[in-house]
Amino acid sequence: MKGKVFSMMKKWWMIAVVFALAMSLTSCSRRSNMGGNANFGWNYLCGTTQEGENNIGTYDIYTEKVTGRAGLNDIHIAVASLDTPGDTVEVWAVRSGDINDNKMILGSVVLMVGSEIFVGTLSDAELEQYDLLILKTPTPGVPFLSANPEKYAQCTLPRVGEYYE
Repeated sequence: MKGKVFSMMKKWWMIAVVFALAMSLTSCSRRSNMGGNANFGWNYLCGTTQEGENNIGTYDIYTEKVTGRAGLNDIHIAVASLDTPGDTVEVWAVRSGDINDNKMILGSVVLMVGSEIFVGTLSDAELEQYDLLILKTPTPGVPFLSANPEKYAQCTLPRVGEYYE
C-alpha cells in the first residue's frame, strides 16, 4: 500500500513540475512579443546611464502602426528621467552595423520629465533598416559622425511586435 501511494505522489509531483515549467515558458514568450500585438513595439527605460558618461537620461520608446496608412510607423518617446530638465536634443535613427547609415528624425526638441514626444514616422523598410534611436545635444554645422555632443542617449529602436525591458 505504501508503495502505491508513493508511486502516485511521484507521478503527481512530476506532472506539477512539467506544468510549472510549461507555464513559465509561455509567460516569457508572451512578454517578448507583447502578447501577439502586431501594431505596437516598446523599449522600456532605455538610454545611456553608465556612470561617467555625459548622458541625457532614460526614456521609453514606442513604435506603433499608423492606423489607415499601411507601411508607416509612428515613433514616440516618453521621458522618464533627465540629467538636466530642459535639455534640447536631436533625434536620429541609426543602423548599428554601419553608423554612416543614419537619418535625423527630429531636428530639435526640449525634454522635460514626464513629457511624451512624437518623434516622427518611419516606413516599414526604414524600421527594418535602422535599429538604434539616438538622442544627442545639437552640434550645429557639424555632420553626425564628426559631432562630439555634450550629452547623448541611445537604445534599441523597437520594431512593431517587439518588447524590450
